[in-house]
Amino acid sequence: MTSVSTQISFENLPKLSYNPSTYASWRKAIKVYLQIGDVWNVVSGNDTKPGREGVRPATERAGSVPPTVLIEGQVVGRRITGEELKEWEKWQARENKAQGMIKGTVTEAAMLDLSEKMSAKEMWDYCLKMHVTATNENQRNVHQALFSYDLREDATAEEMAKHVEDFSKTMAEAKLVGLNFDSQERAGLFLNTILAPAYRIKVTGPGTKCCRSLMQKR
Repeated sequence: MTSVSTQISFENLPKLSYNPSTYASWRKAIKVYLQIGDVWNVVSGNDTKPGREGVRPATERAGSVPPTVLIEGQVVGRRITGEELKEWEKWQARENKAQGMIKGTVTEAAMLDLSEKMSAKEMWDYCLKMHVTATNENQRNVHQALFSYDLREDATAEEMAKHVEDFSKTMAEAKLVGLNFDSQERAGLFLNTILAPAYRIKVTGPGTKCCRSLMQKR
């Protein structure tokens, strides 16, 4: 029976930078990467440090120190031991792995800012917020990509297949940057890539104003 490898090389993953155009491809790839690494729940906040009582100090890096258990009448708590410590060490490995995965998929400039974040969750949230102010530019880039597709009349079967695949990828990127087209709008956009200009459909939906302006430029 043939086994399927779930290892992904850093070199094959898009790098996130402060350039808005890098966000969509990075966001799609890194989520799959984290899921394969079994650390998605760490960055999403659903896999939290076991045994901790209270809030982690802001200057303490997650996974660096085992938590303590508060003891009534004592100022200093007791470090966890036994099974509690084993569970924490398993979580520590996941936390460190998640931090490394995120750091490995950003540029050096972004890495400098991430080094100040004390947990994988904080790093993840920072990466997502990096391009919030550039949402309009991201959306415009995707719109431009969607309206750049134009399948020639005598396209081969291979060209048709690639055309469909590329369009589907761009539509997936549209969702990542907040452009949610319904099924009718997606169908209309795709038909416009294979129809002659005179027969193209006026598509309404997310970013309609941008869509119309781009259609007028064609």
